[in-house]
Amino acid sequence: MKNFFLFFFISAFCFSQNSRWTDYFSYFNIKKIEKSNDLLLCSTENGLFSYNENSGELKKISKVSGLHEVKVNAFTYNTNNNSVIIGYSNGKLDIVKDGEVHLIVDIPFEQNYQGSKQINHIDTDGDYALLSLDFGISVFDLKRMEFRETCYFKNGLTYYKVNKAAILDNKIYAATDYGIYSHENNGLIPNFASWNVYSSGTAYAHIAKFNSSLIIGTKTNLISTSSNGTSWQSIGSYPNLKDIVPTTSKSILIVQDKIISVLNENFVKTNTVSYSESLNTGYLSNGIIYAGTQLKGIQKNNQFIAPDGPYNNSSYSINLLDNKIWIAPGGRNNDNLYRPISNTYGYYYFNGNIWEHIAYDKMNKELYPMRVIPNPSNLNETYVFSYLNGLIKMVDANLSVIFNRNNSPIKFYERLTGGAYDNKGNLIALQAYALNGSKPHNSLIFKTQNDQFAYIDLTSVALSNSDSSTMNPYVDDKGYVWIPAQRGNGLVVYNYNNTPLNTGDDKIYVIENKENKGNLPSNNVICVTLDNSNTAWIGMDVGLRIFRNPYSSLESGSYNVERVIIEQNGLGEEVLRDIRVNCIAVDAANRKWVGTQTSGVFYLSEDGKTLLNKFNSDNSPIPTNMITDIQIDKSGEVFFVTPSGVVSYRGDITDTGDKFGDILAYPNPVRPGYTGNITIKGLAHDAFVKITDVAGNLVYETKAPGGVATWNGNNFNNKPVASGIYLVLMSNADGSEHATTKIAVIR
Repeated sequence: MKNFFLFFFISAFCFSQNSRWTDYFSYFNIKKIEKSNDLLLCSTENGLFSYNENSGELKKISKVSGLHEVKVNAFTYNTNNNSVIIGYSNGKLDIVKDGEVHLIVDIPFEQNYQGSKQINHIDTDGDYALLSLDFGISVFDLKRMEFRETCYFKNGLTYYKVNKAAILDNKIYAATDYGIYSHENNGLIPNFASWNVYSSGTAYAHIAKFNSSLIIGTKTNLISTSSNGTSWQSIGSYPNLKDIVPTTSKSILIVQDKIISVLNENFVKTNTVSYSESLNTGYLSNGIIYAGTQLKGIQKNNQFIAPDGPYNNSSYSINLLDNKIWIAPGGRNNDNLYRPISNTYGYYYFNGNIWEHIAYDKMNKELYPMRVIPNPSNLNETYVFSYLNGLIKMVDANLSVIFNRNNSPIKFYERLTGGAYDNKGNLIALQAYALNGSKPHNSLIFKTQNDQFAYIDLTSVALSNSDSSTMNPYVDDKGYVWIPAQRGNGLVVYNYNNTPLNTGDDKIYVIENKENKGNLPSNNVICVTLDNSNTAWIGMDVGLRIFRNPYSSLESGSYNVERVIIEQNGLGEEVLRDIRVNCIAVDAANRKWVGTQTSGVFYLSEDGKTLLNKFNSDNSPIPTNMITDIQIDKSGEVFFVTPSGVVSYRGDITDTGDKFGDILAYPNPVRPGYTGNITIKGLAHDAFVKITDVAGNLVYETKAPGGVATWNGNNFNNKPVASGIYLVLMSNADGSEHATTKIAVIR
C-alpha cells in the first residue's frame, strides 16, 4: 500500500509541475482523513493532499494533476484493491487504481429522476464500495469496475437522502433523516419496500463500523448496536456531532464542532481535546490526534498543516501586479448580477512568496468584496470595492479608512460594482443604485492621489434605467471610461479627458441597440475591453461584438458595432452567438481570451475569426464553466476565475518588450512524421524572424507578436523542407537587438 500511494502522489505531483496548468485552490477545508503507512491522506473541497508524518512533506492532487472534477464530497480507500475512491457533488466518481485515475460517470439513474446526484459518503467492504447518495444507495464492484446494484429510497414522490452507510456481516445499514434502513447485501436491494427500518422518523447523520458493532449518531446523540444491528444502547450526548472515526480496534474518535473525544472499545472516554477552530473530522495516528478543521487544514497539536493557497475557493475577481495576486470572493449573485450575496471570506493575497488572508473583520466586517485593486505606485495600499459599504482603503493589510456617504461623494446605497486606476494615478469607481435625492441613480466617482473627489451622475444623461447595475469598467489611456450597464442600458462611454476634477470638457456617449447608435443585439452589456489596436470588444448576455475605430466613430455621432464571423466548413457562423460573455482579456499577441457564463473559455485569434482553443470543465482543469474574470500577467500566465476557485494556464505568448529572453524552439529536432507547427518562443515583441538553410537560402519569414513565432516546416512553396539544420535569425522591431538559434529537421 505504501508503494502504491507514494508512486501515485509523486507521479501526480511531477505531472502538475510540468503541466501548463497551475491550481490556486484552497486546501484548508478538510473533509476526511485516511492513512496509508506514514502518509495521511486528506480530502478537501477541490482535491486531496498527502502529509508525510515522518518528513512533513506535503503533496497535492487536483484536476491539474489528474482528477476529473472538483467539489469532493466523499473519499475513502480500499486496502483489498489498493483503490482510492473519490465521490463528487455531481455524482461522478474517480477511482485511483494501479497508478491510473478512472472516471466513473454511469451511476444507474431512474429515467425520470431530476434531483441531486451528490455522493455523500463511501464505505468499502472487500471488493465493494457502498455509495450513499442524495436519492439512495449504490453498490460498486471495485474488482470488475462496474455498478452492481442501486436502490432508490423512494416513498411516493419523496426521495430519502442517505447521509452515510456501512456494511456489517454482509448487511447494509443506511442512515437517513427518516431512520436507519437495512437490507442483506444481495440481489434484492433495489426493492426499497423490502428494506427494514429502525427508529422510523428519527434523523440519523452518522454510521460507522467499529469492531463487531455499529456506531450510529444523530446530530446530538451516539448509539451502539449489537453485532446483528438490532439491539441498541445509548453511548451518550454529543451536541454538534460532526463525525465518527474508528481508528483501531481499541479506539474511536468522536468529533464535535470544536471537540474531539477518544473512546475505548467499551465506549469509555479516555481523552478529550478542545479546539478554537470548527472541525469536520479527525484522525488518531501514533498517539497524535489530527483535527480536520474547516478553515485551516489539519491541526497537529498547535500546528496547522495544509498546502499553501488562498483562504477559500469562492472567487469572483482577480488582480495581478509584480508577481502578486489579489482575489476577491465577490458579493453578487452570478446569475442575477444586481443582487448582492454576502460572505465572510474577506479577500486573499499572494505576496510573492506565500498566501495571506485578509479577514473580513479587519475590514469592518465587510461582506461584499467585489474587487481588490492595488495602488500601482504603492503596493502596500489596496482598495476594496464593496457592493454595499463603499470604498475601503487598506494599508499593510490593515483598515485605513472607508470612503462612504459620510466622508465622500459616494451616496447611499454604497454599492460599488467595480473600478480601476487610470494612467495618471486616479482611482475610478462605479456606483450603482445611488440614492441621490428621492430616486436611485448610477454614478461615476473619481478619487485623485491626494483624495480629492469628483462625482458624475450618469442617470440623467445616459443610464435611463435607474435600477441599472453597472459592471466593472474598462479605463483606457486616453481618458475614457467604458461602462457596461447590464440591466438594459447598453455601453456608456465617458470621456473625462484625463482631467477628473474638471467636468467642463467631459463628453458622454451611449452604445445601444439602436441603428447608428451602436446597433447592439442586446442592451445588457456585461464586459468591455480594448485590444492592442484600440478596437473595443463588447461582451453581452447574447454574445460578442467589436467596435472599430471607437474614438473617431463616437465623435462622428453615427456608429455601429460588428459581428465576428468564423468560417467553418465553408460556412460563416457568428462567434459566441447567444452565449453570455462575462469577461474578455487580451494577450501580448493581441489574441482574445473570452470567458463565458456556461461554456468555459474561448481563445480567439487577433481578429476573432479563428478559434485557437477552447477550455471547459470537461477538457481542462477549469473547475466550472462559469468564468467571472480573466487576467494575464507579463509572463503570459492566464488566470481563470470561477466561483469554485482559480486556475491558470501558461501559454506561449509573453509580454517581452523589446528584449530577447531565453530562446527556445520546439520540437527540436523535428522528427519523421511530425506535421504540426514548430514554435519559437522567448522573442522580443513583434520581432522579425527569418529561417534559412545552412547555405543562406531563405525558406521562411514571419513576425512574432507576443514574443512567439510559429513555422509549419514548409518553404515558400508550401512544401516540407528537406532534412538538415536550419538557422533562425531574429531581430527586434527597431533592429537594435538580434538573436539566433538552430532547428534540426529529420525527414
